[in-house]
Amino acid sequence: MIFLGCDHAGFKAKQAAIKFLEKKKIEFKDLGAFNDEKSDYPDYCFPVARSVANKKNSFGLLFCGSGEGAVICANKVKGIRAALVFNDYTAIQPREHEDANIACFAARIHSQKQILKWIELFLKTKPSNAQRHKKRVKKINEFEKKWLK
Repeated sequence: MIFLGCDHAGFKAKQAAIKFLEKKKIEFKDLGAFNDEKSDYPDYCFPVARSVANKKNSFGLLFCGSGEGAVICANKVKGIRAALVFNDYTAIQPREHEDANIACFAARIHSQKQILKWIELFLKTKPSNAQRHKKRVKKINEFEKKWLK
């Protein structure tokens, strides 16, 4: 399951992502915003992040003007490893090395074509089986268990 969210600045990019996912027959749930009227990214980022955290093997795609607000909000939720995606490398590396489960995009900076390419890369990339990466993700998870309530 893919959960999607955006603010007004990311609305058109999210709509393009929805068409992409429909074409690929990938199951998704749109958690808003549902139009391009002014809105606040936390109102949509937190529900996406909580949905991903609560549903095993799910992912999130978040869209805002810079992508920064989305990544900050998402990473406040226990169990989330959100990445700001802005090129091919940042679409692949966070999935491989950190087992990222949410990708955040800067809809005012990048074209829809670029974003869709990065979504595809992010979704098809598998986490690395290398011990060094597993050890680091384990440390993140242990910190969350101890310090985040």
